[in-house]
Amino acid sequence: MTFDWKDKETVTPSEERIGETDEWEVDKILDARTYYRKLQYRVQWLGHDLDLTWYPAGNFKHAPAKLQEFHDQYPSKPGPPLRLQEWKSAFEEGRILDDHVDDDKQVFRG
Repeated sequence: MTFDWKDKETVTPSEERIGETDEWEVDKILDARTYYRKLQYRVQWLGHDLDLTWYPAGNFKHAPAKLQEFHDQYPSKPGPPLRLQEWKSAFEEGRILDDHVDDDKQVFRG
């Protein structure tokens, strides 16, 4: 039996409502950078084509495990976010965090 990719049904993921915003599920963090002293990430969204946009770190406070996984794999890349531990705790406890002025700041390793 052969498989023809055209036979596969295309699935578009639905948005997930978190607090007052709609969010897409992160498949994988692809890269990190600092831009004007703010931490940013490129990401592969689950079920979507490659996205070349750089997003502020604060956009990923509901995906702390993906951030931790990225920084464990690439420790020389900028980051992790200064508030990552707080994001992890909130996620585990099911709490929604408000935006914070430090969301896009990174831990500086010296």
